[in-house]
Amino acid sequence: MPAYEMAPDRQVNAVASLFRGTRTAFWRGLTSELWRACRQALPSVYPCAGLPPCLRRAPAYLQLMTSTFITGQVVAVDGGVMLDK
Repeated sequence: MPAYEMAPDRQVNAVASLFRGTRTAFWRGLTSELWRACRQALPSVYPCAGLPPCLRRAPAYLQLMTSTFITGQVVAVDGGVMLDK
């Protein structure tokens, strides 16, 4: 059911992290050596310095949980990686 059909009784939002430092399906095919190289290189592409740990994502969750006027949104917590895209 789309978010607009649930409103105003329920809000539907999501937080999208670019990279959480875990070996998800996207990364599964890499060799261990290439995986380590990618992990080491990623912090250099984040304008906001480094991989976003839980404490950097938490404010986005709190904002979505406490706001009564946000629904149907995906908030990207990516440290600014997508700024030049």
